[in-house]
Amino acid sequence: MKTVQSVIHATLLAALFMAANTAAAAKPGEVVEWGSTGGINWSSGKVFAEGVGVPPERAKYEAQKRALACRAAVVDGQRNLLETTQGVRVEAKTLVKDFVVESDIIRSSVQGVVKGARLLDKTVEPDGSCRVTLGISLSGDLASTLYKRAYTAKQSFHSDQAMKLASLLISTFPDLIPYAEAKPVEIKADWHAEINKVNRRLEALEKLMKVHPERAAEGVAKGAATGLIIDARGSNFIPSLAPRVRQLRGGLLYPNSTHQREAKESGKLISLFMNDLLLAQGHPRIGERPLVLKALRTWGKTRTELVLGSGAAKKLKKLIDSGFLEHGSVIVVLN
Repeated sequence: MKTVQSVIHATLLAALFMAANTAAAAKPGEVVEWGSTGGINWSSGKVFAEGVGVPPERAKYEAQKRALACRAAVVDGQRNLLETTQGVRVEAKTLVKDFVVESDIIRSSVQGVVKGARLLDKTVEPDGSCRVTLGISLSGDLASTLYKRAYTAKQSFHSDQAMKLASLLISTFPDLIPYAEAKPVEIKADWHAEINKVNRRLEALEKLMKVHPERAAEGVAKGAATGLIIDARGSNFIPSLAPRVRQLRGGLLYPNSTHQREAKESGKLISLFMNDLLLAQGHPRIGERPLVLKALRTWGKTRTELVLGSGAAKKLKKLIDSGFLEHGSVIVVLN
């Protein structure tokens, strides 16, 4: 009888504990993916996990039992947090654990962030066991490391940027014209760095010609968008660290090479995610006047890329051309 009562008591305590953590981890409108021992809050960019520890039999004093049980709970929580973090979706079919396998730098970054996890909650049960909840932020050094791997692997010039660079080279070195149709040669790593420098200069010149800082400030004062919301409700879109937005029968709109570079340097997440449009519109990250664009569907078989119609794409292009989204914020609203 006592055993049954103990089981019931422990079950109720566990249920109350999970309910308390659910309320703490997921606020109204937030998108949370739950696992067996933790979860990913895509609305705050946080990962959290639970750990459980029991007092060793060798411990004689109650204080010692509690301390050792909670120490064991933290170790268990770090292990579960590492597992949960490795399950974070970076792209369509790529998880953090896939990058961990490929890169020692990413492995060290993930392990370091997990070891420095914050203690969000601690409960010592009547039986002497200890339960803890640990949490980390995806943004910052971890996101920067992941973006460097994700975007460098598939980074390429946009066609217009490539044409500008080709025109610049040919106008400077006319002798290159006979080689225009020659078989392309492999570009060494040091050339990539030089080409990236030219690319940055071209973008800076375009931005300087298109936007003057004082005129941009006037535009915000008159009611320009302070952030971007993409309404993906009704689609099968799923959150990830590197979502993409495309135009109908066109190419990639967001994030372009400038946004990707900003993400790699700052570690700021490309987008957050929510499941309520009204709550998303009130999110402090996107300001008082967010622009809301409706997505048509996901792209191809990829559930982490969205397609915009012609009208919405034009509005997004205008926002991008103004340079706003280089430092502005994006929220995607899901079902």
